[in-house]
Amino acid sequence: MPMSFGLAAACALPLVGLGLGFAKATSGGGGGAGKKLAAIDKLWAKRDGAGVPEKVIAECEALLADDPAGFEANWRIARAAWWLANRSAEERTKETWGAKGIKHGEAAFKAAPDAVEGHLWYACALGEYGLGISILKALARGLDSDFRSHAERAIELDKTCELGAPLRALGRFFARLPWPKRDLKKAEALLRQALVAAPKSLLSRLFLAETLLDLGRSQDALPVLEEVMKQKPDADETADAGWIRELAERHLAKLGAPSAGKGKKA
Repeated sequence: MPMSFGLAAACALPLVGLGLGFAKATSGGGGGAGKKLAAIDKLWAKRDGAGVPEKVIAECEALLADDPAGFEANWRIARAAWWLANRSAEERTKETWGAKGIKHGEAAFKAAPDAVEGHLWYACALGEYGLGISILKALARGLDSDFRSHAERAIELDKTCELGAPLRALGRFFARLPWPKRDLKKAEALLRQALVAAPKSLLSRLFLAETLLDLGRSQDALPVLEEVMKQKPDADETADAGWIRELAERHLAKLGAPSAGKGKKA
């Protein structure tokens, strides 16, 4: 199983991906396009359903037929492509969806350089693509520098976006880079900042716990994992809560925690 380049396979422990994206969106524009984007965002809130992310992509691509450089459709495609890559353990799938996310994320940040979404989802897709082609190839191509540049730009623009996703992305990046680039202390600091920005994020809490485990601080990680199981998810994270808690429960079981398996259902 490869070392994570910021975003690891969703089914792997502890190499779970950055897992950044949730439902809140900016349904820009009025008229027919605005209504279509609003409908797409409602669909995205159900992204854990079979075929939903692919349908989101298809509907956004239909909007691009009239406006190929459209910011709103492009960043939504990048986010959905990232999600599909992130939830797959197959390297070829990560490479394919990651490449699509890169393409549309780049189109988004070029269309709106001062908007957070293009930079954020470009970086996230880049991470999954890096996993698909292998970490060594990604580092050799300098993709880590590109990832960091756009993640940092996203933090500058709006660190609270998607429940603290820009901070969470960069924190996870430092936690999952291979030695000597890995920096767990920096990862912990960024993930704590993400929780300040969005205290209800189960995913930021999970990633903080995993970082604490990597630091050998299991007693500090334990209450963080228990909180993941108990805390009611934010509305934007509801579709991902079951997956997040499953990962937290595995860690609790390894720690021999009696609370494993007793978390609330979303």
